[in-house]
Amino acid sequence: MIAALSDVVAAISEDGPIVIAIDDGQWAESASWSMLAHLFAALPVAAGVCVIALHADTEEDAAKVYRQAFPTDNAISEMGVDTLWLSPLSEEEIRMLCIARAEPRAVPSTILDTLARRAGGIPLVAEALVDRWLELDDVAALPPLVSRLVSARLDRLSPSAYGVLETIAVLGPDADLRAVEWVSLLDRTSILAATRELETTGIACFSESTISARALWADAVVQRAPTSTQRLLHQYAAEWLQHVTATQGPYDHRRHLAIAAHWLEAGDPVRAQHSLSGGAETLAASSFVNEAAAMTDAAEIAGPLDWRTSALGRLDRHVVRT
Repeated sequence: MIAALSDVVAAISEDGPIVIAIDDGQWAESASWSMLAHLFAALPVAAGVCVIALHADTEEDAAKVYRQAFPTDNAISEMGVDTLWLSPLSEEEIRMLCIARAEPRAVPSTILDTLARRAGGIPLVAEALVDRWLELDDVAALPPLVSRLVSARLDRLSPSAYGVLETIAVLGPDADLRAVEWVSLLDRTSILAATRELETTGIACFSESTISARALWADAVVQRAPTSTQRLLHQYAAEWLQHVTATQGPYDHRRHLAIAAHWLEAGDPVRAQHSLSGGAETLAASSFVNEAAAMTDAAEIAGPLDWRTSALGRLDRHVVRT
């Protein structure tokens, strides 16, 4: 396959200069770069140029990909590699792009938040999402172009990387390494390989002590997961957060809401009730009063009435005081 492709490129380059352009290089796996490196090496320096465009958060992230595409241990290093670094679009710039794309129709702020979050700084995705919204008034389903791109990349993930991505998506802001290890039920060797694969392909990234997946991939992998898988992961996530709360203390007010939300998604509203009840005093003293009350209603309380009266009473008294 490599030989045939090299022959085609060589034949074309005999007639004139050739440009080989590769978009979205951050989604290529190492096997593809291994094949393309041979192709680049076979291209005479004077006969053409290779252009690789990729989305990366930093210049160092981009350099990692270029080192795969242009290894320095063979003839390819003689070609010379020039890097043109363009800063990724900021969230505000993506919002401006979405607004301009939708004109003359106004984009509601909630819709704009979703579009900007899922676009992840990629103009092509932002424009496709806006077009889908304009056509169908729908921001939940991905446009066919984006859906094919995401599905093709997800299908190439190893089973362990796919499982860790599902775990990260379910855990959200609570996805640190210990949480991923607990919830995914994978051994450390598998987690090490999985996180390396996800970070190398640009699907996940580290920020201080947490791991996050880009919204586009997180939403897609959750939508693809069977109901049983989603419920089990939410159950494991709730159990993990309860364990953390029990050992570290109930200092994180948001965590009580997260635990209740996981139990609701796991199909267990009774345990969601208990989570809200146990954290009622803490939530009442925080800025999450309205969220806790809404969560209580969402749980469709099935427990004793005195529990509802007691828990919501503490929240109501705090609302009156403030």
